[in-house]
Parts: sequence; C-alpha cells; structure tokens
Amino acid sequence: MDFESFCERLQKTGIEPKAMRFTGMIRDSFEDRVPLKPRFHKMAMRLWLTFLITGGAAESVDAYIEALLAARKSGGTVAAGALAEGGQTPAENRSDVLSADLLAAYTAADRQKREILAAHRTSIDAIHSRYRGRVKAIFEKLPELLSAHEKKVNFRKITEGTYGDQYAQTFEWMDGSGIFNLCRRAGDPNAGLAMTASDGSVKCYLADTGLLLSHAYSAEELADGSIYSGILQGKLSLDGCMLFENAVAQTLAAHGNRLFYYVHYSRERHRNDIDIDFVIQDKRPGSGSRMIPVEVKTGRNYSTVSMKRFREKYGSRIADCFIVHPRNLEEKDGIRCIPPYMAWCI
Repeated sequence: MDFESFCERLQKTGIEPKAMRFTGMIRDSFEDRVPLKPRFHKMAMRLWLTFLITGGAAESVDAYIEALLAARKSGGTVAAGALAEGGQTPAENRSDVLSADLLAAYTAADRQKREILAAHRTSIDAIHSRYRGRVKAIFEKLPELLSAHEKKVNFRKITEGTYGDQYAQTFEWMDGSGIFNLCRRAGDPNAGLAMTASDGSVKCYLADTGLLLSHAYSAEELADGSIYSGILQGKLSLDGCMLFENAVAQTLAAHGNRLFYYVHYSRERHRNDIDIDFVIQDKRPGSGSRMIPVEVKTGRNYSTVSMKRFREKYGSRIADCFIVHPRNLEEKDGIRCIPPYMAWCI
C-alpha cells in the first residue's frame, strides 16, 4: 500500500482516528502551495516516517497495528501509534528512547518483513540460472549500492568483467518481479524518456522501503529501538538518506510512473554539473507529455544549482520542478520544495 492507503488503514483500525484528515490537508496544501502549520507538518512527518519504517506490505502494517491494539487493550503507554509520540515540540519529547509498546509494534512489523524478504529470496532462487546469480547479487547488495553516492548498479562488483548491456534479461525479470523499482538513465530527456534510456546505467531500489530497512539492518541491530528513534527524529545518517530516496522512488513508482534519472558531465568542470535523481512524465491531461524532474535532499541546507541548470537546459520540456526535502513546503528559486509526505501528490 502507498502512504495514503497506509493512513486509511490506520484510521479504519482506530490507531490514528484522524489519519485521513492529514491526507486531505496534505493534498490541499500541495495544490494551494501553502505550507501546513508547523504543528501539523511535524505530525505529518511523523506519520510518513512511521510508514517508512513499517513499509507498505499488508502483513507488516497489520502486525504493527495488532501490536498497538493489544498494547492499548492491556493499558499500555501507546495511545495512538505514530501521532501519539509525534505531536509534541522537540522540547516536549520525553527522550530519545521509544516507548516499549511502540518498539514492540515496530519489532512485530520487522518479523513480518523478514518473512517477506525470505520469500523474495526463494522467488529469486527459482528463476533461470542464466541470470539468477546476478539478480541475487543485486538483491543482497542493495543496501550497499544505495548507500553509495551515485547509487548506480556497479556491474563489475556484481560479476567481474560484466557490463550493463549484458543484463537485459536480468533487468527484464527484475522489472516484472514486484520486488524492485528500476531507474534508468535518460540520455536526452524529452516526451519519450524511454527512447534514450538504456540498461547500461541503472539505479535499483527496493519496491518497499520498510523491507529495505529490515534488509539493511539485522534484527539485533534494530532491537533497542535507537535506529527507529533516529529516523523518527529526523536524524538521517547515510543509511537514512538511502531510505529517504528509496521511499520517494517507491512513491513515484506506486503511482504508475516509470523512473528515469539524468546526469550531465561538464568537460569544463571535469565533473557532473547536473544530477537529477528522478525524471518522470507529466501524465496530466493537456500537459503535452512534458517531464517533471525530482531531486531528493535529506539535509536542511542544500543547493538548487543542479535543478536550475536542468531547467535552463530543458525549460520548454518541463512541467514542474520539485525538490523533496524534510522541511515544510516552500518555493526556492522558482522550484517547488515539498516535504516527503507530499511526494504522492506529484
């Protein structure tokens, strides 16, 4: 399920009685280009980060919900899941330690996610031997790949001496598996993004970010709750950046977008001077099939230079430019900067 469906599920089960109110507020805020009030922004972020942790798989979400309902029935300390500990200002937060009931709920979800990961491994073991090893290697190395700066699949690290064009069947299976979201490099971004894309340069994301969290960390590493707590408080390490970008890829793909990215190498600067994380097609009626570039930023202070250069280069082909960041909605240099809980509105 996507973030909106996640909120609907929480409301129907009584965990978050006002969760759908937040999705309505988020949609209105996005369309009106007016930021949420700070208190609501904080609560919406908490709700979205909870979705990032639990993931969208029905089994893990249900395990999380059932654990919270059981805690409530027994008079536990958690009154309402994500928002119960998220409505305070930072000064009012009790500590960096999660309540025992909330940690138990995340742990219950983690157990279900590990069963799903095991099922994915079984599915991969059953595919054709010609590309089984490569798919398996990419799957196991995903946390490592996504922790790298460029996040591209390094073919030589998968199988020594190989290159992208040899992975056509591998990527064909991965595309249809429901396990991965592939993001191909667009050589000349235009109305037909796929026309200039190839398998020679590919970024690979896990289709569910909650699964990626359980894939990246062992159950023992997650057991004390410090990693969950760090995520919920916005203390994003390199691994947190990996989760953040994967979650945006998951959201865009869940809404029917094929994923592409764009990189431009400057010979004058001897480096990439444009690096756009995602480029998707604008599918709105009357859009003229223009494109929408999306950058993901996890820090509070960042540069918009890359996006501005992309806009200068391809302005006539662009519908809107978005930067997804952990702050409230704002406009910067003519670019719409939105919090991650609004990514489903793009």
